[in-house]
Amino acid sequence: IVKLLANELTRVFDQVFLITHVEIEEPPNSTLIELVDGKVAETRRITSQEEG
Repeated sequence: IVKLLANELTRVFDQVFLITHVEIEEPPNSTLIELVDGKVAETRRITSQEEG
């Protein structure tokens, strides 16, 4: 599902937001923003198929 979102929806939309409560494999060329208790705990740019 994540690959579908990353590959297909980004062809149509400039930005796609995926909010999840479980760990997933991050799609390449995305930005990961991790929240803890409603506050930003980490921001990370995923540039390739790197592991979480």
